[in-house]
Amino acid sequence: MALCHQQIHSKAQIFKNFLETTYPDTQLIIPNILDKFSEAIPQLDKLVNNTDSKDRKFIGSSLGGFFATYYAELDKTKAAIINPAINPSKGLKAYLGQNKNYANGSEFELTKKDIEALKAIEILDLHNPENYLLLHESGDEVLNYINAIRFYKAGYIDITFGGDHSYTCFSERIRNYCKIKRIFTICTASVQIIINAHNILIKCTYIRIRTGETGLDAL
Repeated sequence: MALCHQQIHSKAQIFKNFLETTYPDTQLIIPNILDKFSEAIPQLDKLVNNTDSKDRKFIGSSLGGFFATYYAELDKTKAAIINPAINPSKGLKAYLGQNKNYANGSEFELTKKDIEALKAIEILDLHNPENYLLLHESGDEVLNYINAIRFYKAGYIDITFGGDHSYTCFSERIRNYCKIKRIFTICTASVQIIINAHNILIKCTYIRIRTGETGLDAL
């Protein structure tokens, strides 16, 4: 089962097409998540609670990575996290007031209540770090990949040299992570991907750095 955001961005469309042609029996749920966090979190809670938890997995990019982590911790299940926001309430205080969702054009007001709603679900330490696969590019201009490495330090980590916050090697990673028989599908607020469940990466102690120019793996 996969839970996904309704707004189809480039990564989401790549995943959706891949899933339809390669794993058509996988259930894909794509909610239209509300802009205000004080409304979006109850919405996500209801969605998650109304789905079968047996095979439920999560994935998210940026703020979606934050939500994916939160729900994966609650479920004690697996998640793939792409260029994630790490406990974002502090940084988002700068955006209090009127904002615009550039994906759908809607305008909304970010309030202290929204910030407090985010802060209430922030996680200081992962209880099940082995459940996480962190995918990040060192060239992310929005979120520092070093912060993500520290937070997911006991999980599986794949850092690609270069790129940006959009995670430019998304298509490549899908192909690489679907080459074994046992897979799981995961998703959440903003992007979707399909990831294999085992034998993907080594632990954080041996972070895998991939150079875009040569494809060389450096430990």
